[in-house]
Amino acid sequence: MFFCFVSNFLQGGAHMMTFESIKTIRDLVTEAGKAYENRVYLRTLRNNMIHDTTFGQFSLECNAIAAWTAEQSKNLGHQARVAMISSNSALYVRMMLGVMVGGGTTVFLDPQATEDVICACLNKAEADILIWEPKLALDVDQIRARCKAITQTIHMAEDDLPEACGGILSAYRGQHPDNIVDEKDCAAIIFTSGTTGEEKGVMLSNANLIDTTFNGKFDVSIKVSILPMHHAFSLKADFLTPLGVGSTTCFHNGMDKLVEALQIFEPTCLTMVPMIANALYNKVFVLSQQTGKTMEECKPLVFGRRINQIATGGAHLPSELVDKYQNIGILIGQGYGMSECSPSISIPCWGRPDKAHSSGKLVRGCEVRIVDGEIQVKSPSVMMGYVNAPELTAQIITQDGWLRTGDVGYVDDERFIYITGRIKNLIILSNGENVAPEQIENLLLDHQLVEECLIYDDDHLIAAEIYPNSKYMALQGISDAQSAVEEVIQKVNATLPSYKRIAKHLVRTVPFKKTGSNKIIRSQRASQHMILNPEVNSRRIPENETQQMIFDCVAQILGHQDFGVDTDIFAAGLDSLGCIMLLSAFSEDLKFTLELDEFMAIPTVEKLAKRFAEKSHWDEVDHSIRPVYGMSGVQMSFAYVMRGNTTSNIPFLFKLDPSVDLVRMQRAIKGLFPIHPILNDVVQMFQDKGYANFRDDSRPVNIPIIDKSPEEWEKTMKDLIRPYLYTPGEPLYHIELYRVGNNKYLFFDVAHIISDGMTASILLEDMNRLYQGETLEPETYTYYDFLIDHEHRMKMGLHIPNIVYYCKLMGDKRITRSILNLPGEQNLSTHINAALHGRFRNVDEAHVQAFCRANNISENVFFLTAFNYLVSIYSDNSDTISSSVHNGRIDSRWGRIAGCLFSNYGFRRKFEETESMVDAVRTSGRQILETMRCYLKNPHPDEMFFQYQGKLLEHDCLGGASAESIPLQLDSLPFHLMVMNSKGGYRYELRFWENRFDRRMLQMFVDAMDAILEAMLTVSKLSELHEALPKALYPAAGAPEIRDRYGRPQPIGAWGTLTENGVERTARILLDGTVDYLETSGRSIMVENMFGRNFPNLHKIEEVLRGYPGVDGAQAFSCYWQDNTIALCADIATGAELDREALCAYLAQNLEKGMIPQYLFKNSTIWK
Repeated sequence: MFFCFVSNFLQGGAHMMTFESIKTIRDLVTEAGKAYENRVYLRTLRNNMIHDTTFGQFSLECNAIAAWTAEQSKNLGHQARVAMISSNSALYVRMMLGVMVGGGTTVFLDPQATEDVICACLNKAEADILIWEPKLALDVDQIRARCKAITQTIHMAEDDLPEACGGILSAYRGQHPDNIVDEKDCAAIIFTSGTTGEEKGVMLSNANLIDTTFNGKFDVSIKVSILPMHHAFSLKADFLTPLGVGSTTCFHNGMDKLVEALQIFEPTCLTMVPMIANALYNKVFVLSQQTGKTMEECKPLVFGRRINQIATGGAHLPSELVDKYQNIGILIGQGYGMSECSPSISIPCWGRPDKAHSSGKLVRGCEVRIVDGEIQVKSPSVMMGYVNAPELTAQIITQDGWLRTGDVGYVDDERFIYITGRIKNLIILSNGENVAPEQIENLLLDHQLVEECLIYDDDHLIAAEIYPNSKYMALQGISDAQSAVEEVIQKVNATLPSYKRIAKHLVRTVPFKKTGSNKIIRSQRASQHMILNPEVNSRRIPENETQQMIFDCVAQILGHQDFGVDTDIFAAGLDSLGCIMLLSAFSEDLKFTLELDEFMAIPTVEKLAKRFAEKSHWDEVDHSIRPVYGMSGVQMSFAYVMRGNTTSNIPFLFKLDPSVDLVRMQRAIKGLFPIHPILNDVVQMFQDKGYANFRDDSRPVNIPIIDKSPEEWEKTMKDLIRPYLYTPGEPLYHIELYRVGNNKYLFFDVAHIISDGMTASILLEDMNRLYQGETLEPETYTYYDFLIDHEHRMKMGLHIPNIVYYCKLMGDKRITRSILNLPGEQNLSTHINAALHGRFRNVDEAHVQAFCRANNISENVFFLTAFNYLVSIYSDNSDTISSSVHNGRIDSRWGRIAGCLFSNYGFRRKFEETESMVDAVRTSGRQILETMRCYLKNPHPDEMFFQYQGKLLEHDCLGGASAESIPLQLDSLPFHLMVMNSKGGYRYELRFWENRFDRRMLQMFVDAMDAILEAMLTVSKLSELHEALPKALYPAAGAPEIRDRYGRPQPIGAWGTLTENGVERTARILLDGTVDYLETSGRSIMVENMFGRNFPNLHKIEEVLRGYPGVDGAQAFSCYWQDNTIALCADIATGAELDREALCAYLAQNLEKGMIPQYLFKNSTIWK
């Protein structure tokens, strides 16, 4: 992908800023806003949309935050210290610099730190305010209790703009701070831990930060922020320096998406630690091996096309890696510094490739002296001191003002610096010789086999712990790590004097424990289980290139390498969401396509590698283009069951920003059709064979731009949603652009029969990209190809294992009652659509996601478990069933095609009250994952339909500007509860038939679910969930008592046992306090088939059966049947010999057509 960004650098002011004219961060941000007003400062990829913030916009936003900060300082009576803990984001940049502009102090915290470390840092810094990212799931109440100086805590979530951070941006927009900022004021406190793990707060003044902004020569560039923002290196390189020179900094969406971000943003230079530089080089190397292309040709596939420089810091840059990068045309060099120096002491000198093996050239204004071998520096960047730690400050800053770096090294005649070791790590041997361990470590790291290493003193001998690079070993065909490491040690020892040679060594199986700044904690040596021992360590590393490629993909999704090629990947931590991500990675990175069912049968790297080799020889299905295609099971449901109903629509109505060009957007929408051919599909009857898909890619596309008056628009809005009837030639899209006075609107509706929620997101994303001028490639595998493969699978009988699985899962589940419906019998020949909307008040995204991560489940599993548990309460049955939906993209080729791929599935959950909460959700997760293996769609087993949407339907940016989504009302299924992730929490939409269900009862059901969700986060046993239901949900005192199967009181509307005059009956209490009996109101159930829905009254069927001579008893029910349908059945209890044909004739005479059982059982055995 290529976004046309270069022109940004041709815009903006003409004058340049200088060190002499800028004294404070306020000056820097203000002047940058003027000098580079229209250039892009920050660029983010959010919800698959590019969001740009210009220097001018950023300056205005910083002033709003600064005004808030100044007000906080005034209220506190001192300079506000605002602590921030978050992953990298543009909002974080706004807040951290906005606080500094307002004369406050930003306190940077590590988002990976433990609660103990966070609290220690907050207390040392005496922070007044804590701004935190919700997804970190901090126990903020506990933190506030431990940090008495904290007066308020504020959420910081990028998705909430402009209401982020408590609405600071919107509330203070247009305001400016009214206080004075001095260059000597403390602007930042950055915590550094060193190799001992002790946290020290480095205080940096405005003058320190301005000096580091301008103390080197930098070109205008595009960068991608890779380093954690709580590091001084990131603050300088990614945010302050770009303010000084007018550069753009882009944000990626996690390290697993880094390469994708590099290709999208195409940076010219990057700043990173050597470990990441090594990983990116290895990525180029692997691509070269896979494709047969040269390294130079593969470089753009990782870095984009414009990369020319990489600056590293924080660790030793191996000489071998410097040479390798230079060989592919990228200059890589290292700088040297420390947080205590803001952090610059030296920077790479790109014009001197002969000095690439140095630690860079000293920056302007930096003086160096060597005292007893130690490097000491003096410069305007040297810190004010450690916060509230004068003793520590005195230890590191000499009386005459020199900063003791603790490093050993030298400076050459041209001011290039070389680091050879650390003073405090010096090993003093028994012969009096001093050995700097870093010198030996760097020699080891020069060998690609060595990923990490540590040199230490072991009984006056030099010892080494080495963690080998498994990727390098696989690429080189190395299987014996011990021997390979010994060979490296021999080579290193050959270059050293005898007293420095490594006498002992251990090979580690896990990486070293590190500080927040990624430094090895030198005191944390390997325990016995971390040491490679061929006799006891059975974990097998990749043995060939194919295994290594698959291993790397799996490790990237899992986030660790703690598994072998024969390890079950699910045992290593893969969840259902991870499955889909992994299949997508296989397809995109390896061109290796797998369906989920296929993957789950071979879940080890070794078996996957074997399948990879096999697939290269398999015959392909004929995907040649044809005029008529068959229908998928989901499509048939829409064509036959929901034709003419707007549940078959997926409509969106957006109010567009006035800046949007409607003609340009019209052109972009039309551009979607050749990219996604299914959009031009027509579904109509094909001869006498039923509905089919008719393909004609040359059909004209009609996307009108319509002018309406405000009065006309009010009427038009009511009629925008038109049902699809699947008539000959009928387009399967209704897409229109409207001009209404000064307002602009987009109505975007693609029929569900060729679309789904994922497709809608793909189409709107691609529309935006086309609007921005990007060229997109057509789908190489289309929904038409999917339909061919679907037909092929059915002919081959590959769906049969799906049916066998469904029969085993649901076949013996009898559905005998309905819940939550209105009392009495309803006329459901027609229905009245209604909906409930709201937010779950008791749970937020941060805590739910933390719970899900801890238990290796998805949010869908969490909510669906809660839903079915409520069904168990209201039905008074531990054995529950509901239906849900997943996106159906279980084959890696289907990941980004437009089409109707979603799949309904039945979720059966038998709850045991003795289950632990952890076991309960994990059991649900395992079943859902097993069910997702099936590509065959289930019919809805009953009315209870739950759908977790996440953020799938949120689209807040169209045509390069913000857009407002206007809610639309669709027809409803009988009961359809949807949950969406929104603004750090969760909202729900419950669509239902108002002539089937009681609105007030449904609201109580949702309130009960809110309470259950909250309890799930804290309780240890499943049985405790029932106790969490609020008292307001129970009948008033004096009402008849309904009890569940465990003897517990039931809430209003829930079925249970009522004992009257010694007789037990199934009943429920209604909202008015009256008793309602099951046989009166709870026996009409939904039975869905290919041609519609019936609501047979099971009680009436049973009464008719009991009236037949010889029938002692009867139970009517619905259940899953072996032809993948839901069947209406009846089980007859009898001791007599009955004539089956005569009984069937009797039923036909006494029951309406929709109430006649399709299958009969006699004494619980199928009666054939």
